[in-house]
Amino acid sequence: MAGPLPSPRHPYSPTFPRMSRSRTDFDHQGVVPEPTPAELGRLFHEEQRQMFLTPGLRVSESYVLQEISPYRPRQPPDEPPIDTRPWNDREGPPVDESSWFRLFRRDRWLSIHDQIPGIEPSLVADVDDPVFWGEFRKCIDLANRMLDQALNHEWLLSFLTRSTHRPEPNVELFLDGIGPPSKPRTIHRVIPLDQYGEEERKNAEAVLDSMTDLIAWGFYADVVRPQAIGTTYGCADSRYCSKGTKRYFTLLNLRLLSRLYQGEGEGVFDDPKHYQTQVLVAQVILHELMHAISGCLAYEKRTSELVEENKYDHELFYNDERGAEAGRSFEMSFFGSCCYQTSMSQPDFQGHNVVLGKQGAFNFMGKGLSGWYIKDNEKDIRGHVDTFDMLGIPGAATAAMASRDFWDVHVRRHGKEALRMVGVTKAETLSSTSLNRRAIIVKAARIAGADERTTGWQAMDDSVDQLVEALRLRRLHLKQARPWYPAAYHQWSMTPYVDTTAASSVDELRRCGIPVSNNWEDLHKLREAADTLLLMYRWDGNFGVPRILELNRTPQLVFWGAVGMLTMATIPSTGGTFTCKKPVKPTRNEVKDLTHGRSCSLDQKCTPWINESVRGSFDRKHSATTYTHTKHSKERSFHMAEVLANMWKVRGVVPTELASEYDLAAQIHRSRLESRPADDFWDAFVFRVPMYTATFLGRDTNGSSVQVSQESDLPADAVAMSGVVSAPMEVARVRYFTPGEIGDRQRIGEGVKWVLRAVDDEEEVEVYRAADKLKKDWTKETRARYMLPGPELAPFGWMVRRDTTGGGNEHVMGDAIGRAMIPRRPEDVRLNDGSNGRPKWIEVISDVYDVTNIELPPDMSELEQILRYSVSINPVSEAINDGWDPRMVLEQLRPYKIGWTKNSIDSVRRKDRVFTANEVRWHAFRETGMFLIINGKVYDFTEYCDLHPGGSAILEEWAGLDATTQWNQAHGNNDSAFGLYPPPAVVLEKLCIGRVVPEQHEKNAILKSQIKLGCYVFSYDNTSGDFKRYADQNLQQHRGASHSNTTTFERSAVPTELATLWENPDCIVAKAVPDLPGMEVNILKLMNGEETDKTFQESYICDGEFVYNMTSFIRYSTHPPEGLIDALKAAAGRVLGNNGTDPRLKQYLCDRCRYRRIARLEKPSHAHTLANLDKGIQARDFGSEGLDTTDFFVFENVFDQSEVAQRHAHV
Repeated sequence: MAGPLPSPRHPYSPTFPRMSRSRTDFDHQGVVPEPTPAELGRLFHEEQRQMFLTPGLRVSESYVLQEISPYRPRQPPDEPPIDTRPWNDREGPPVDESSWFRLFRRDRWLSIHDQIPGIEPSLVADVDDPVFWGEFRKCIDLANRMLDQALNHEWLLSFLTRSTHRPEPNVELFLDGIGPPSKPRTIHRVIPLDQYGEEERKNAEAVLDSMTDLIAWGFYADVVRPQAIGTTYGCADSRYCSKGTKRYFTLLNLRLLSRLYQGEGEGVFDDPKHYQTQVLVAQVILHELMHAISGCLAYEKRTSELVEENKYDHELFYNDERGAEAGRSFEMSFFGSCCYQTSMSQPDFQGHNVVLGKQGAFNFMGKGLSGWYIKDNEKDIRGHVDTFDMLGIPGAATAAMASRDFWDVHVRRHGKEALRMVGVTKAETLSSTSLNRRAIIVKAARIAGADERTTGWQAMDDSVDQLVEALRLRRLHLKQARPWYPAAYHQWSMTPYVDTTAASSVDELRRCGIPVSNNWEDLHKLREAADTLLLMYRWDGNFGVPRILELNRTPQLVFWGAVGMLTMATIPSTGGTFTCKKPVKPTRNEVKDLTHGRSCSLDQKCTPWINESVRGSFDRKHSATTYTHTKHSKERSFHMAEVLANMWKVRGVVPTELASEYDLAAQIHRSRLESRPADDFWDAFVFRVPMYTATFLGRDTNGSSVQVSQESDLPADAVAMSGVVSAPMEVARVRYFTPGEIGDRQRIGEGVKWVLRAVDDEEEVEVYRAADKLKKDWTKETRARYMLPGPELAPFGWMVRRDTTGGGNEHVMGDAIGRAMIPRRPEDVRLNDGSNGRPKWIEVISDVYDVTNIELPPDMSELEQILRYSVSINPVSEAINDGWDPRMVLEQLRPYKIGWTKNSIDSVRRKDRVFTANEVRWHAFRETGMFLIINGKVYDFTEYCDLHPGGSAILEEWAGLDATTQWNQAHGNNDSAFGLYPPPAVVLEKLCIGRVVPEQHEKNAILKSQIKLGCYVFSYDNTSGDFKRYADQNLQQHRGASHSNTTTFERSAVPTELATLWENPDCIVAKAVPDLPGMEVNILKLMNGEETDKTFQESYICDGEFVYNMTSFIRYSTHPPEGLIDALKAAAGRVLGNNGTDPRLKQYLCDRCRYRRIARLEKPSHAHTLANLDKGIQARDFGSEGLDTTDFFVFENVFDQSEVAQRHAHV
């Protein structure tokens, strides 16, 4: 029975076309229209991911292999009746525990009173519980049957025949399954038997039986080893084991067993009796058993036959293998596939046996491997490459393995060969063991030939033939539905987007690349994420000397190498050894013990040892880890990134949006590198993978001549390397003007004027330039003659009077230039949802935006797709949930604002903040916030500036200053030219955010009636009501006391009774300011305001005594006195003298800019705060001398020293 479909956004959900609810066909018949480039990018990315997880298949294809019920054996014509029931509906083999090998029997199993995850009502792994044991014994019975057949197989017979064991010295091993290899060891190899028969089997059975007392079974919770489905512990401690023996405990992950106890429809897709899970558990049991057998036999060889200092006595090695993995070796030899490290929550990246539940991505698949780590491979040991087939094993075949018919018919006839899993499809796979586990290339799966997929069992072969027919038909439907696919895919696959693992790794850089705690843990996370991108490098033992490999072979990887090096340029260059602490949840005390049940006959003296070993595994996973990092040069890392990026642009296919995003990110990081004086600062990583647009720079990417596979719509050379997607549209849009912009053009006086007119039959207001004759005749009388104010409750400017426009609009109206932002009704926003030709409006925090034709920069293309195409009511919320910064989203939406449903001034603001007048003066621009002082209170006009009917310019002019006089002149009588309701005073009160208090020097003594906490001075005299009574009782002893003289104050350090002062800010009467730090003149010289087309320096100016930071004033001032900005720019980075304009500029700084003083000028010998900024300054540019730009070249000394950026700079 089919389970529920994956969610629409799930990467396993087929798209273009989508599958029907039953998954038996597509929900679209005929040709699917070619998607936009953005949708193509997302489609290719998701299908690449699917090819990794379902070996070489897309999910729409793999659904065919998942189904079990449709592929029941067919009744042959003119033949005796046969059993045609579905494989998942047949009875299983009878369970006879007395026939089991002794090592499998119930008395060899320990219990654990830990709940099996996801089972309701709760169930624990208690072998004495009939509910638990009744289902679990079916798995053991299958394992027992499989072991019985394995005793006829060369692999196990050779292992259990001691005469085949041979010592071999100086072998480089792969102890962790991947490179690099260990130092040379002496091992014991198992030489395969040339001949074997009944005698060898009897001897093997005897050896196996002798191991029964050395092997025990049990279970462990997922928190101990969540990525493993089984584990084996060996104990040779003489306190628990007889001399010369080693005992093994093989344990199964409880999460692996959870599917055995799920109700019908809750387990594996189309497998209500959980036959596939039973087969998987049995296979895991045998996998762990082979580890125990190999360990027992290897331990016997630990004496004089092995060189003591270089021995390896944990495993035996079959034939010429070098991987310490007896379990995997057995599975590959006996079953033809393996289930190594199957993840419980999602498929393992490498695509070994995968069993999924409700998501139903795939039932069962295997990995066919021709040898594991072949000895004396031609390639360098660190560049060793394995080629193997990933097998698509149908669900029907694995479900059949748990049926009685399989054992009574197929196994009885064919013996051990019946258990060899046969793949219906095969995907050739290439993996590099020198890199990380993600360095894999998977080719598109081909359908196995008739001779490759024959099982020898007519009933199963008939089912497999039906499955192959269905798969070919599914692929044919895909071909017919997507004629555009091959050429578009070929084009996309030539770009860096094809490496979906690297593209996805950028998200990890974004998450951990924002420095919060400035600690070693963050540094290590960043370096690990960067390492994922540096896939073309191999490391000489540390992060020290990377070497670039075969750049011509994979130009896509060169790009990600550039991104990886750019990452290294953003993280601190501090080196050393440090410890990363891991959170411990749950604690080790919550890890349950293995216990002896009534049925268990194991020796209890070993139980404490295995329980402590399990906790030890938990401790190692959650304990602190020590890492050592070598110092690297941020400057040289950046230079390497530039070299690699340029190489990619010359040799690769370059999407325009990707090149633009990288160049912009590189420029930002370049400027930040220069804006910091030291080499150990954090820099938030800004590069993001933009959406795919199918536009390219330079190189022809025409895919019209692509060879298409005869089997599927994929190009013949298609591979899955390891995403993201989008496309901007060139569409003209109407500009909407704010009431503030309109008000500036309607103020009394000369100049260009605008007039407004309602659009007939529409609830819109158009903006026109006023006729030329009104430029000099815009008086109150003229304005009143032709105009009238907009709606009282929502003023947005002066409207042309209807009674004066009939046939005479040309007198007051010129060209139309746009429309006015006006109030919008919520029901209109809901109606305009982008469907049926309507525009798409969205509401965000009461503002309304028209995103029908929104166009964002390339680095925001993913956000653009969400805003434009999302069907959710609130796409902005969806974008934020996807990780986008809310401030960034709102900033990008700003040009598309068309109105509001509710004025922002209606929001509630806290009014108890305190500022000094100098602090308010820093908030003089939109970029820094626009604060005004009126009658001693501070008001935030930042948002209301655009809504002010009187224009935004008047507010910008007085931002940061005391505008009490101007307010009284305009609204002293609480009225306005628009007759506003509510009155101006009510609006003003809504904008209040605090009040102004005087400032005093930090070292000044306070009055006896005051209390100083940090930089705040509280007055005891301002207390009243209940707080005064509390102060009288508890604060008397603190009067006149200063509890902090620092600029930072830890609230937790405040005495308990004083903490209440923070809840009564009305008592604050002043703020203390500290002494200015010193600055050396050589630092001042660097702050010269120098600009390029992309960057600018900060602008510091010294009047001979004080240093002023004039950066924001120079960059953001809108109406400065004539010539002032030029004079400030010319003075940036130097000490003003007594010639030319310097005296007047010194006077201006002293009179107008005292609040911008940031330091005192000090001689080098006296500087104490900022002097250490200038140390070891070196040239930032590196030439190409010494760089070999052929296919192979080396960058040396990238991580050998700390450097200092040459200049401060901003973007």
